[in-house]
Amino acid sequence: MFLGGTASAEEGAPLPSPTRWAMDAGLGVRLWDPQKGTQEEIDYLDRARVGAVTSFEVAVFPWGSYGAGIMFATFHSGTSDSSMTYLDQTQQAAQDAYFIPYLAPTLNVQRSFAGDRFCLVAQVGGGVFYYRDETKKGPFPGISDAFAPGAHVAVSLDYRLLPRFAVGGGVRALYGKTPNLRYNAIDADLPPVSLSRVDITAGVRFYP
Repeated sequence: MFLGGTASAEEGAPLPSPTRWAMDAGLGVRLWDPQKGTQEEIDYLDRARVGAVTSFEVAVFPWGSYGAGIMFATFHSGTSDSSMTYLDQTQQAAQDAYFIPYLAPTLNVQRSFAGDRFCLVAQVGGGVFYYRDETKKGPFPGISDAFAPGAHVAVSLDYRLLPRFAVGGGVRALYGKTPNLRYNAIDADLPPVSLSRVDITAGVRFYP
């Protein structure tokens, strides 16, 4: 099998426990519920919907095309405004920075084709999000955070350049929502926050 590596390029025999390591970077787009507030506040939040994504995956395929592993992904974005009007008609500078890591075990399926040069990898998993919004400027500066369950599906197309090295790209969809929020480490009665997003990534793969 392509992702399992080979005992030699000529023999094409799979290793007993093939392993795939993937490191990716790209862009993520958050998908959230309709926002409340002034149009200026809604536009402010919309500017933080797109952010930078990084991810790292390890998967082992002891059953040929089927395997299991773990995936860790992060999302970073931010937004700011020098003078924003709030619902009480006050005007202040605003700045928020978002950090949303996600960790999950995964189930994986791989299929190689074109003489094992290409491989399609499908993945599904369920894990946990950590949501952090650091409000640096505004009427109530502080940190909102929460842990939340989540799930994801992903697909990647890999192109092997060497027997144990490839490049690839893929799409990942994640779903989650905060069950509750803390504000400055105190439980707060705040609306839940959607953590759902779509990631588009590309990177490198290793088959040690």
